[in-house]
Amino acid sequence: MFLHFVCVTFFHSSLVILIRVLKYVLCRLIDLMDNHNITMLRAVDAFQEQFSVKVRVIRVWEHPERRNPSQLYSFDMIIMDEEGTKMEATCLNRVLPQFRPSLVEKKCLIIRNPTIGFNNSTYRYVDNQNRLCFQGTTEVIPCEDIGGSPYGFDFLSFPDILNSNAISNYTVDVIGYLIRSFPKETVNNKSTGKQAVKVTIEISDLEGRTVFLTLWDQYCDKVLSFFESIKGKNIHAINILQFGKVKWWNGVAYVNNSYTVSRLFCNHDCPEVDEFRNRLFENSIEVSESTSLGSMAKSVEEEILQSKDFLNICDVFSLKTVCKVIVLGNILGVYKDEGWFYEGCNRCNKKIKKVVNLSEDTQESGSAVTKEVLTCVSDRCAFKTTTSSLKFKIQLRVQDP
Repeated sequence: MFLHFVCVTFFHSSLVILIRVLKYVLCRLIDLMDNHNITMLRAVDAFQEQFSVKVRVIRVWEHPERRNPSQLYSFDMIIMDEEGTKMEATCLNRVLPQFRPSLVEKKCLIIRNPTIGFNNSTYRYVDNQNRLCFQGTTEVIPCEDIGGSPYGFDFLSFPDILNSNAISNYTVDVIGYLIRSFPKETVNNKSTGKQAVKVTIEISDLEGRTVFLTLWDQYCDKVLSFFESIKGKNIHAINILQFGKVKWWNGVAYVNNSYTVSRLFCNHDCPEVDEFRNRLFENSIEVSESTSLGSMAKSVEEEILQSKDFLNICDVFSLKTVCKVIVLGNILGVYKDEGWFYEGCNRCNKKIKKVVNLSEDTQESGSAVTKEVLTCVSDRCAFKTTTSSLKFKIQLRVQDP
């Protein structure tokens, strides 16, 4: 009886191993067959039928019904192929059960017979006009790793952000080490009546250029918890914000998290953070209190009320460089004839200049066509064509003590 039990156990174990081997071989055969019929994401369009793509799932999130937020409308994701092309994808709730187990972040899949539609959303997460859609006849098959980063990072340089080269309709990825953090704030949403919390931090790249990150709600809590965990430790605080949105406010660029789609990585264990940290050491950027935990910045009100470095008006006239100063004085009057607004550059807030250029097009009469463009004359924008909006400016007559 003991021998019989051993034989049955051995047979069962061998059968399990055989099934696993056959399953692996079958998957490999499917991969080899499908690799000959794989279409790259850059080549798909709405007119294609019966095609397959081989991708990695980079990000997934739930999209609720607009009228009933408690109900799920679709399961959305960002996918990337082996060429690095990204695309948004959507699986409607009615067909989600058959695909949900396979739609996992970092997982590589062969997707057969999807459909392609135009991504007409005003808020796109990737630079791609198409969107992949799952339908009832779509097949999803796990496949071998396609290589590359499992997160699909595509970092935008700080100069591109600061020079307004970031496309406002798409999201960006940024990486940098912490310089300073501002106080946590509570903001009331007038439309919903709900409260939100946010924190703004300043991060630097390897060349010393800095960008501000504004993190809301769960992202705010995560980064503050991270700061608390490294307090007193001699390590750099390296942060990655993936799928962030670039916004300009008073001539300053801020990268905000995009709802709940963005991902925040704080000293994450990944090759990108390791490479950045190694280059910090190569550039001899030592760990200090300001670069490990960041110095706590003050709000404008605190900076003014607590400052001891007030300047007299005569000191201001002697300054030779452009800088911010605090002057304590009494307002004697307002220059009413100077106006209270001006047309300013959306990048730097400086006054813009309207230039009339001759267009290459000509009218039927043969006369040249003129076109008015907006040019910023500040050193920062260096006569670049820009967009403008009305800015507030009030000129005062002030007397110091």
